[in-house]
Amino acid sequence: MHLSCYITRNTFFHLEQKWDSHPEFRPLVILAATVALVATPIFLSADVIRSIYRSCIKEIPSSDYHYFFSTPIFSDYEKQLRQFIKNETDNLPMLADLDLVRWISKPIKDKHLFYQGVLLRLRALVHQKTMLDPEIAEFTERACCWIYTGSNLLPTMTDWVKGHMNDEEKRGLSYGKIHEVIKNLHSRWKLDARFQGEIFQDYRPYDPRYLGDTPSFFFRVGDTQIIRTPAITRDKGRSFWGTLNEASIVEEFLGFLQHYKRQEKVHLYVNLMASHGSEKIRNKALEDLESKYSNVFHLITLSKDCIFYHQTDRFAHQNEAELFKKDFINQMFNDSSAFHWPVSWDRDETKIRCLEAIEKVHANYFGSASLLNLEQRRRFIELAYTEIIESFLVENKPATCNISCRSCVDRGAANLSLLYAKTHPLKKPESRETLAVMALAPAMIAQSRQMLDHRMFRLSEALDQLLYQK
Repeated sequence: MHLSCYITRNTFFHLEQKWDSHPEFRPLVILAATVALVATPIFLSADVIRSIYRSCIKEIPSSDYHYFFSTPIFSDYEKQLRQFIKNETDNLPMLADLDLVRWISKPIKDKHLFYQGVLLRLRALVHQKTMLDPEIAEFTERACCWIYTGSNLLPTMTDWVKGHMNDEEKRGLSYGKIHEVIKNLHSRWKLDARFQGEIFQDYRPYDPRYLGDTPSFFFRVGDTQIIRTPAITRDKGRSFWGTLNEASIVEEFLGFLQHYKRQEKVHLYVNLMASHGSEKIRNKALEDLESKYSNVFHLITLSKDCIFYHQTDRFAHQNEAELFKKDFINQMFNDSSAFHWPVSWDRDETKIRCLEAIEKVHANYFGSASLLNLEQRRRFIELAYTEIIESFLVENKPATCNISCRSCVDRGAANLSLLYAKTHPLKKPESRETLAVMALAPAMIAQSRQMLDHRMFRLSEALDQLLYQK
C-alpha cells in the first residue's frame, strides 16, 4: 500500500500548509481535500489488487525473457548443447531414450519453449537421481556440470557486441585508453532503443536461468576456469505483499556440486549480493548450501552495497590511509555481516592473506601514500577486492570460480572485468575486445540494457587506476 499511503500523506501535508499560509486558496484546498478523500479508497483498492497479483504470479511474464533469444548467441549455445548430447549418446546409447535427450534432439519451433524444456527436464532428473540407473545419474551430473563449465559463448558474444560498434569505436578499442572506450560505448548504447530495458522488478518471481541468463566459460586464472553465471538461486516463496521470504538453490547447480564431490574438485563462489532485502534471503540459501557442501563449495561474500564500500556516513572523511586500512579489515572480519568467508578455511590465515592483499594494493597502486582522498579510497576498495580474489585463486587453485551478484550484469560483470584486466595483458586488440565485452555484453544480452551508471563509474575509475595510474 505504498502508493496510496504516499499520496494521501503528502496531499494532506501540502493542503495543511496552504490552509494556514494562503487563506485565499481555501476553496481550492477544500476541493483538493475532497478529491483526495474520494481517490484514497481507489488507490487502496488498486494496492490490494496489485498485492494479490504479486502473490498469485506463478509464471514469469514474457516481457522478462532475455534478449539472449534474439541474438546469434542462442544459436551458438544450442549448437554446443547438441554437440555435448551427441558425444554423450555416442558413448552411452541408452541415453537416447531419455526425455531430455529426445527434447534436445528435436527441431526447435519456439526458442523460449526449447530452452525452458531443457532446463525443466534436467531439473526433474536431478530430483529423480536416487531412482535413476547409476549411469543415467552420472550423466545427469555431467550435464549439470556442462551447464556451468562446458559452453563457451564469449567468441560469439564478442562478434555480436562488435557488430554494434562503428569503425571509429573499433579503432578506439584497439588503441585508446580502454576504460574511456568502454565508458563511451556505455554512454552511447544507453540511448539505443534496443538497450533501454527496465531494471528487474523485484516483486516478480525471479529465476534467471529460466529467463535465459545462461552461464558461460569466460577465461582462466592459472588452472582455474572463471565462469560467468547469475546467482544460483531462484525465488521459492513470497509474502502476500510480494516480499521474498524464501529462495532455493537451482537443481542444476546441485547436480554440478554432486559431480564435483564425486571428482573431488572445489568451486569458489564469490558472492556480491547485499546483506539486506531480498538479497539477504538469497545469501542465506548460499550459506546453507555451503554448510552441506563445505569441502566442495567455498563461499566468499564481498559487499558492494554497504556504507564502507561507498565510503559514506562515518567513513566519508577518513583520509588517513592507515585508519582506512584498519577499517577495511574490521569491516571484513569484525564489524559487518555484509562479508562472509568459507567456513572450511582458517579464519586467522584468511585474515592475514587479506591484509597482505590490502598492503600490496596500497604499495603498488597508491605508492603507500599516507593520505587517500574519497576517490582514491573507492578505487582502492575495487582493486583490493580483485587482489583478494586473485590471491585465493592462485593459492587454493579451485577447479572453477564465479563472481556473481543477483544477475551478474552490474556488480558481477564489473568485478569479472577487473579480474580479467588484472590477470591478462591488454596489449593485443583481442584482449581489449574481450574486456569490453565482459563489461558491456551481460546487461545487453540478459536485460536489454546497459550496466547501471554508478557501477560503470566505479569500474571505469578502477580500470584507470589499475592500468594507467600506477
